[in-house]
Amino acid sequence: MAEPEVEVPEVAVPVVMKMLFETPSGFAMFGLDGGYLNDRNAAEILWTHFVSKTTAKMIVKPLEFQKFENKSDAINPISGISRRLAKMIKKWWRFEQALVVGKPEHKYIIEEELNIPCRYDQAVLEVMWGVKNFLHTLVPEEELELSDEDSKHRSQGLQMFLQKHKFDIERELVNGQMAEAACFVYHCIETDKQLLKCMRRTHVVEDEGIDTQGWDALKYAAALSLMCTNESLIGPDQVFTKEEITKILGGKGKRKDIKRENFMMVYKTAVEAHTIKVEKLLELDGLVKEAKERAREDAQLQAVPEELESLTKKRKIETEGV
Repeated sequence: MAEPEVEVPEVAVPVVMKMLFETPSGFAMFGLDGGYLNDRNAAEILWTHFVSKTTAKMIVKPLEFQKFENKSDAINPISGISRRLAKMIKKWWRFEQALVVGKPEHKYIIEEELNIPCRYDQAVLEVMWGVKNFLHTLVPEEELELSDEDSKHRSQGLQMFLQKHKFDIERELVNGQMAEAACFVYHCIETDKQLLKCMRRTHVVEDEGIDTQGWDALKYAAALSLMCTNESLIGPDQVFTKEEITKILGGKGKRKDIKRENFMMVYKTAVEAHTIKVEKLLELDGLVKEAKERAREDAQLQAVPEELESLTKKRKIETEGV
């Protein structure tokens, strides 16, 4: 007899991990809720936890920060890792834990010299991006700003989310306002999924032979309103086929166990989530267009001096030729 498959939870069990983070002037050690890293969709959704400093602080906790006069002397492929940095890492690291690091070379050096297993992957990079967003909040001792190269680091998960929703924008143009608006959209979508999952447990609509695949919570709630209450909550966004309407009305009044007050609470939440999602998508669309237009204008302004310089050189050559 075959053994039953073990279902992998959507969110892994929380586990405390340690993370080495390189700042502009040194290194910081963080405690990290590893459950978020081990989520099956970690690389895609971690960005949503680093849009605000409140949620960021729920995932990472600063433990220690040390400045180094020359960071390249602290860890590099030639001389390895300094005693001072090694001591800080060993102070916080616990056996059988993987140390989270933000660079592949750090992973190699620490594993080779300290025999400490390290983790470096796309999910880790999403956390590193999040910490950079709130660097001076999480590490107030850090006085320097991120370098231009570090500032270019963008969230791949956020970029994937924007592309999924048809926002064609280069990664370097994505800003904090876009991330915040996108986060609202993400949570509205997740709320819709949970409400839909809750209503589907009743099997009221499916029992009438209706295929609800592709429905959102608002459409499902509208069908329930026709079948289980004396009021219709169908709005302009809920479109049913003639066959669906016939089956919905055919099931009207069959279920007496659906309490109106419970159903209306779910419906109002679905309406609110839908309304906010629409508003934030429109806001996001405006922000993307504004950023792209600003980038286009900047490119034009940058091209003017180059064109003038090219014209000046051309005239000089022509004059010398005469």
